[in-house]
Amino acid sequence: MNALGLDRLTLRFWLLGLAQAAHSMEEMRARLYEFFWVATGRLREVAPGFPQVRMSAQTFALLNMLFITVLLGSVPFVRARKAPALALAAIAGVVEVLNGIGHTAAAVWFRGYVPGVATAPLLFVAGVLLLRELFLDRAR
Repeated sequence: MNALGLDRLTLRFWLLGLAQAAHSMEEMRARLYEFFWVATGRLREVAPGFPQVRMSAQTFALLNMLFITVLLGSVPFVRARKAPALALAAIAGVVEVLNGIGHTAAAVWFRGYVPGVATAPLLFVAGVLLLRELFLDRAR
């Protein structure tokens, strides 16, 4: 146990939720919802069937708040090792690893800052640590 009284798995899941909160704040501040149109337009050049996406700031904020609420609201269920919560934790871990990679790849592709890239390493590391702990916890 740590100072918060959480076991390693629960702490790592909780930290993933906090990393996502920080990431969402960066994305909102840098207006990722406006950058979607540019980024998906570039993807469409490579894959013509890819849809070009536009999203309002309100919709983007709502989706991010919902995601963070689900993550942080699930902490007690992860701590209790409820199967649906552990499945959610695994999915969230994979999503955040991919999110971290995606933002970093976008920064390389656009050759500079893209909204979310500053906190992308937090998501990647938190996701990897969570997935590792889920694997170790299951083996015990």
